[in-house]
Amino acid sequence: DTDPATFPGADEICDGNDNDCDDTVPLDEEDADGDGWSECDGDCDEHLADVFPGAEEICDHVDNDCDGIVDDVDTDGDGHLAELCGGEDCDDGDPLVHPDAGEICDDGFDNDCDGLADADDPLCQESDDDTGDDDTSGDDDTSADDDTGDFGVGCECDTTGAPGVETAPWPAALALLLAARRRTRR
Repeated sequence: DTDPATFPGADEICDGNDNDCDDTVPLDEEDADGDGWSECDGDCDEHLADVFPGAEEICDHVDNDCDGIVDDVDTDGDGHLAELCGGEDCDDGDPLVHPDAGEICDDGFDNDCDGLADADDPLCQESDDDTGDDDTSGDDDTSADDDTGDFGVGCECDTTGAPGVETAPWPAALALLLAARRRTRR
């Protein structure tokens, strides 16, 4: 024998060989499921060929990738686990949709995973009924409140327009983002 690690009384090492010459290879060194990994190599289930270190994690109540966490699926990489796997991400295919995301009003989606989209979401309800302002938006307001930043989407944002004009630099950027997002969802 030319292997210096193999002799009677030698300690078994994870190499798939009978190192101590007792005519048996320890079970933890055998690849019983044929996935190329033995238990001593890190395979956490020698009965399932799709379970081994580095395997793709899927929602099946099994730790497929042997990282010690069952069903840790975050397909879109946004840091939130898929709802189907016990997480709170209601759309694990879109990194812009998760419980910590801001709601984007008028896009038709539940961006923050609260179960409410757009018209049903309180965040998208008009926050000011325009009563009592003197802007030039054609409403019947009469006070000195010019509604700068009142877009009827649940936020009071600074704008960059002339006094009394409800404009902001972000609508064009938002429109581009929504258009790109709709293309990826089809």
